[in-house]
Amino acid sequence: RETQNIDLVIRLEDWDKDKEYDRLGLEEEYTEYLGIQVVCHNIPIRPGRNLAIICESAAVNFRQKKMGDNAAQELYQVHRNSLIIQSTSGICKDINFIGRIDGFFWKELSRLAYNNCDLLLDAVEEYCKGPAFLYEPNGETLMKEHFKKNEVMLPAEQAYPDIHIDYDSIYRMNDVPLTTTKARFYRYTCNGQTLPDMFLKDTVAVIAYDWFDDPAKQFLAKEILAVNPHDHTACLRKRDKARFKALVERHNYVMSYYYKNKEKIDRRYAESAKTLKSEAFWRKYLKMD
Repeated sequence: RETQNIDLVIRLEDWDKDKEYDRLGLEEEYTEYLGIQVVCHNIPIRPGRNLAIICESAAVNFRQKKMGDNAAQELYQVHRNSLIIQSTSGICKDINFIGRIDGFFWKELSRLAYNNCDLLLDAVEEYCKGPAFLYEPNGETLMKEHFKKNEVMLPAEQAYPDIHIDYDSIYRMNDVPLTTTKARFYRYTCNGQTLPDMFLKDTVAVIAYDWFDDPAKQFLAKEILAVNPHDHTACLRKRDKARFKALVERHNYVMSYYYKNKEKIDRRYAESAKTLKSEAFWRKYLKMD
């Protein structure tokens, strides 16, 4: 080819313990070729690291950001905004959004998706702060905080070569569903997280990375591999009893606060509805003026 587009430059450098690195890629750095700015990632490495996986992971992350894929931000905003719209507009009063969030929290907790659980609680917690929270110019800070909670999806075949992945069956329900007794056991123990490790199966469950859920696939599995069959990337989720306990405690506190203050919070949003729906508010919020 006489010409070729360069979208991303990856520079590998020796790890320097005294240097501060941006491990999340939230701040873009650039290099210049023929007067054109190109995104450049400086990645520190140490002996023995798999450079192929490191470089491909950086490329996948870049592509997702370029396409606007921020699953964590979407998860947070969908649920927070559902509560806000219900309070400010008066529509969808017959929909139990908080009940949906609560049920989704326990489903994700059973799938070892701890970051997703954090984001759901973030949504309720920020909603409970009332409309004054929306007046604060902290949208960029929040986006960065939520981006940190995105699962790091790696090229599946290179990162997890010992785990068999049948991409065609990711969205297929297990042939043998859980019995009624096992389903109750799964629900009451949050997939065995309240039990000693001796009850777990020394297996890795392969499941869908998104909201598709089949408890029979991950029942008592020691680890869970969340797979995106569309681009063949995956993230290995490991059980963490300390984090499980912390999330349950936070859940109980946030939900308790919500129910105790629901009427007062609803009233605040209703009183601010006119402002929140105004063009002036959104022009200021989006920094258009």
